[in-house]
Order: sequence, then C-alpha cells, then structure tokens
Amino acid sequence: MEEALSIQRTEKSGCEIALDVEIKAEAVEASFKDALKSVTKSVTIPGFRKGKAPISLVKKMYQKYIIQDLTQKLIEDYYPKALEQEDITPIAQGQIESMTDIEEGKGFSFKVNVEVNPNFEVKDYKGIEVTRNKVEATGLQVDERLKALQENQAIVSTVEGKAKKGNLATVDLQKLDEEGNEIEGNLMPDLKIELGKSTGIGSQLDEFLIGSKAGETKEYTHSYPEDFDDEELAGTSEKFKITIKEIESKELPEIDDDFAQDLEEENLESLKANIKKDILEHAEKHEAERIINTIADEILKRNPFDVPKTMVSNFIHNLEHDYKEKNPDQEIDHAEFHKQYHDYSVNSVRWILIREQILKAENLEVTDEEVDAKIAELSEASENPTRTKVFWKTDKQNEFLRNQLLDEKFSNFLKEISVLKDADSAESEEPKKEAKEVKPKAVKKTKKTESKAKTTKKAQKEEPKEDKE
Repeated sequence: MEEALSIQRTEKSGCEIALDVEIKAEAVEASFKDALKSVTKSVTIPGFRKGKAPISLVKKMYQKYIIQDLTQKLIEDYYPKALEQEDITPIAQGQIESMTDIEEGKGFSFKVNVEVNPNFEVKDYKGIEVTRNKVEATGLQVDERLKALQENQAIVSTVEGKAKKGNLATVDLQKLDEEGNEIEGNLMPDLKIELGKSTGIGSQLDEFLIGSKAGETKEYTHSYPEDFDDEELAGTSEKFKITIKEIESKELPEIDDDFAQDLEEENLESLKANIKKDILEHAEKHEAERIINTIADEILKRNPFDVPKTMVSNFIHNLEHDYKEKNPDQEIDHAEFHKQYHDYSVNSVRWILIREQILKAENLEVTDEEVDAKIAELSEASENPTRTKVFWKTDKQNEFLRNQLLDEKFSNFLKEISVLKDADSAESEEPKKEAKEVKPKAVKKTKKTESKAKTTKKAQKEEPKEDKE
C-alpha cells in the first residue's frame, strides 16, 4: 500500500486536514489495464465478436470514457487507504479540492480536505464558583396568577350596541397598499382585542374601535412615532381595512371560595397554596437551569477550541428546521438565519463535545436498572400504569427517557463538583438572572403590524402523551 501511495499531510486547523495523495505511475497503469480489459470483454465492435476486438482498437475508441471512470475509481479506492495510512477518522465525506489528469506513464494525484473531531482535553471544569440565588414566591406573584385565572373564568356576553372600554372586539385586519387595495397574504383574521388594555402604539387601534358596532367595516391608518424601534417603520404609517365581527362584554367573577371550587380546589386558601407551590417549583427549576448554564459558560470560556464546520452547519440546519416546524406561517431569510445563529451554534457544538468528553472521563452513564426504576415510578403515578409502562418501553421513548436521565445525572454532577455560594441579603435584592431557553427569533422578509390577544392558562401536570410521529 505504501509503495503505491505517497501522502503529504497538512493540518489546516484543529479539525481540518488537507491530504495531497499521489498514486504511483505503476499503480495507475495497472488500474488502467484492468479497466481496459473489462471494457474489451463487454463491448461489441462491428466486424468482431463481443469481447474479441483488439485491445488497441478498444483503447483508441474508448480511452476517453475509461479515463473518466478510472479517475473516480482511483479516488474511491485510494481515499480510504490514505485515511487508514494517516490514521484519520473523518466526521464527514472528504471534499476533493483538485486532481491531475490521467496520462500514460504518469502518476495520478488528488487533494482532499478532511474534517475530524477536534483533539482536545477538557480542563479546569471542577471547582467553579457559582452564586445560588434565593428562590421565593411573593404575594404579588400569587395575586397576578389569581387575576390571570379570574380572566380565564370571565363570563363573556355578546354586545348589540357600540363598543366601549373594557369590551372584547373580534376583528379581521387586512393590510392595504397606498392606493387602498388589499395586499395578498397580509390578512390577520379573528384578532381578539380587549379595548382600553393596550399600551403604547397599540392603544391607537383600541381608541379607533371604541364606538364601533359588529358588522361594520372601516379603514384604519396606523401611525408609527419617529422614535419607533424599527427604523424602517419609524415616522411612517400603514393602512388597514378592519371588519368588526363581534363585540363582547366581560364580567369577572369574585375571587372567593366559590371561585376556587370552580377550579376544583377546596377553598381560596387551598388555591393560593397550590399557586404558591407551582410558582416555587418553576422558580427552582429556572434557578437550577441558570446555575448549570453559568457553569457551562465558564467551562466553555476555559476550553477554547475549533469545531468542525460541518457540525456547525448541521446544527444550524436542525435549528432552522425546528423553527420552521413550530412556525410554519413565518417566512424567514435562510442566509440571515444562519448568520444570526452561527456563534450560538458554534458554542452549542463545543458544549456537546465537552459534555461527551466529561461523561467519558467521569464514567457517567445510565444503567438499565435506573431506566426501569424510572418507568416504574412514572407508571405508579399514572392513572393507567399498564399503558404508561408500555409507552416508555418502546425503543424510541425508552431512549428518550435514558437521555433525560443522563442529562439529570450530568447536571447533578456539575453542581457537585462546583462551589455553590448562597447570595447574601444585599445581593438577593438585586435583579436575578433567569435561565432562558434560547429560541430562534423570526428573521422576517416582510414586516406586519400585529395585535396579539394575551391569554394565561392554569399550569397543569399531564400524563405522557404518545409520540405521533
């Protein structure tokens, strides 16, 4: 192998290698003769029986095509040999950068770029100091949640007369061009607006709708102030056709024991206690996520290294795919999306590689017994234990559960090897940094004025649902 092949290796970066591969003339000649013999046996030339034409004639007639096929075959044969000789494990198919022509009596060379996993060792990931914030549920938070539940329990009735402050208006909002013509694809149907509740520039529409009746159609001009955040819209105006479909009044129930019982609670105090418990659980979860994110950020800072472009590209692609699935009606600019989330994706890939290395170094894994114990726990807490057990025993859900348990084990390990310090009273009064899920923002090609109806749902614990995919 070594005699037929010579390789010049160049480390282009921490995860990209260039190989200049040269195949000796003798090996190229032998491969050419084999290809020529194969073609000679298979072709039929007038005046000769199949496979009996002189090799010199076949060579003259088919040399161009033989060389085309031989070029591809030599790369396919010798690229794996070059990887083996250089002890390289690629993470993606190598990219051919250049190649020479095949000529009689000469060797054949090609240059290929290969991506590999970065060669690094995670360091300084233990003993990281992190401040642990105090978690609490204030009376104000409980009251806000009660008001949200009160809104959801409101009694809504149709209004026959004119709309007034506090009413709910259901409208279709159709954008118009400067001549007053409807712009296709710019209809926002069934918007529900509580009149008088909007603030800022949204209050313009509220004021416009007060005094309207169901069934009316009006033309509305929405003006943007000079200091509006979006520079393209600042100081401009847009026209809309508004169709008022329905006007409703809203009567809020009293927040008392009867209100609590309608929500399947024993009394108001019981409802408040459960709301407080739910707020605390969410706050504790967010604080735990913030601590892990802080530790991860510090580990990333202490371990800089290059990551393969292919892995970054694949990560952004999956990010974009997930966003499109969740927002099928949102049009985004592909190039701008990739630019906006490049740095985030690079750090995400780096963290994936760091995590894998720490898991291996610390022998962190989830056993079958741990998975079975979790399934038993979930089944016992379920209304249908048998169905829940069968659900989590399927290959896909079982793997999902195993990964979830590994995430929990890894997070607990990171906290165990870090130094967590409780914030003192002075620090705890300052605004706290909450852990937030990083979600792609829309990269819009067109801009629309939107009026959003805000709803608040009571937090509920649900049984695991079957994956319909």
